[in-house]
Amino acid sequence: MLTAIINTDCYTKAIQLLQQTEPHCQAFEIRLDYFTEINPSALRSLREATTHPLILTHRPSQQGGRCTRPVNARLAELTLAAQHLQPDVIDIEYDVEPSQLTVLRQASPHSQWQRSYHDFSATPKDLTSLWQSLQHPAFTHYKIVTHATSAIDGLRLMQLARLHPQLTAHALGHAGRFTRFLGPLMNNPFTYAAIDNNDAV
Repeated sequence: MLTAIINTDCYTKAIQLLQQTEPHCQAFEIRLDYFTEINPSALRSLREATTHPLILTHRPSQQGGRCTRPVNARLAELTLAAQHLQPDVIDIEYDVEPSQLTVLRQASPHSQWQRSYHDFSATPKDLTSLWQSLQHPAFTHYKIVTHATSAIDGLRLMQLARLHPQLTAHALGHAGRFTRFLGPLMNNPFTYAAIDNNDAV
């Protein structure tokens, strides 16, 4: 699914972007880490603004996001947001222990879960071992984003994605740009696209 990334600090603008972009995509990622506060009423309005699937992400700074709060505070905010947004998918970073997610699961019991991994410096040599390390029965979807130093890195990611249909994978950097176009052919569940000119991660 072509997934438009909503990364603004204004809820009103986020709703406008949903409505303007809805005819051109199949899903949205709501980047909670861009908002300066958790607004329950505005989150419910976001949910009502579209019938497309919503992915809720609260990305920490070390994984390419804007949230600088400790993991427990970040998960508490994600739980509050999920309670009011009721997203179809909740994105959780790979280093968050599944045992920490009990309250979050109760807040949004019908959401599926995506476990994500980002490496902004390189593409690991052993992608198979990385894939295996991410596996956990709590998660339906997985996401691997790395930096490609050559086209070979991107091709290795695409080979991994082709073998695992529950995996969304793409590479950052000039050498990896082609992976966004190949992703749908590799059956990536989600193909992320930034609405503005920022690189989509």
